[in-house]
Amino acid sequence: MNGQWLGEYSGTSKGRIILNVDDLLSCFGGVAFLHSDNVVPSVAVGFHTQNKDRTFSFRTDWIHPIDRNTGIITPWAMIKTQYPNNVIFSSYADVRGSGMRKN
Repeated sequence: MNGQWLGEYSGTSKGRIILNVDDLLSCFGGVAFLHSDNVVPSVAVGFHTQNKDRTFSFRTDWIHPIDRNTGIITPWAMIKTQYPNNVIFSSYADVRGSGMRKN
C-alpha cells in the first residue's frame, strides 16, 4: 500500500471512507471501505483508475456489502433481510474525484 486517506464521501448516500491506494505502473488501484450515515450497508469497493491523472472517473463492479454484525464482506443475498425492503444494493459504482500528488 502506497497511501491511505480517511475522510467523507457523498453521492447517492454519504458517510465516512477509508481509501487504501497502491501506485501501480500506469494507474492507481486499491480498495475503499465506505461506512454510510444512512440505512444502507457499508461496502468494500475495489478499483483501478485509467491512468495517473489528478482528476479521475471510472466504473467498478467490484462492490460488496459488509455484514454489520460480523464486519465480513458478504453476498447481498445473505444480509438483505437486515435492511428495510426498499434498500437495493447496486452491482456497480460510478466514481469521480480528484487528488493531490506527492512532489
